[in-house]
Amino acid sequence: MTALAVQSPALVAPAADAVTPLGRAMAPLTATSHLRPAIARLGRGRGWPLGDVRDVMEAETRLHALPNADALDSAETALREVVQAPTEPRTLVPIIALLVDAFPHARPGNPVQLAALYADILADDEMEHPFAGFAPAVVAAAVRDLLKTSKFLPVPAEVHAACVRQRWAVYERWREARHLQALRADAERVLRLARDAAASDDWDDTPAPHPPIEGAAPRPPAGAGGAVTSAERGAR
Repeated sequence: MTALAVQSPALVAPAADAVTPLGRAMAPLTATSHLRPAIARLGRGRGWPLGDVRDVMEAETRLHALPNADALDSAETALREVVQAPTEPRTLVPIIALLVDAFPHARPGNPVQLAALYADILADDEMEHPFAGFAPAVVAAAVRDLLKTSKFLPVPAEVHAACVRQRWAVYERWREARHLQALRADAERVLRLARDAAASDDWDDTPAPHPPIEGAAPRPPAGAGGAVTSAERGAR
């Protein structure tokens, strides 16, 4: 073990039943892993609104495939907070220190100071909307990937690039969580309309207007692509 483990309390070996420092930092991401099956089945691009009460069976199928509303809300909040979190170098130093300490052959003169330098470089990144910085969860995920793939201590530019990749991955998961929320709300709306129609004995087959769910491509207008509709033929 290098001198870094003595200087940094975060690197003290955890008990067998304790969570590792990387695990603690990545908790907001691992806690949303339950979204993956639903994303695979109802991914973005398949999210057309159901539209009217005739789609009750599809609504029930979607609700069965989706996590419950509370789980989706919690996941969306956790991912949004990661995406929009500002960079705080002091919270990143113990995470980057794990990376530095994993390469003892690098023999930095002051491992903690080197980790702080890496953190300062991340804090100096020029942010673009919707990002405000690099959250600890993003940096921990990047460090984990670098530990898997690097034979030598990555230079600051490599760490920065890995963090950027992870941040975009979290952003995409956040968008998918919002998409699943919209799918669930849409399916619940259809079932509610069906129940209301059954209670009033008034079944209306007219599709209800509903905007496309975020992330889905807009449906082409009637007659698009060269086809001529009957209304167009009558107009001619």
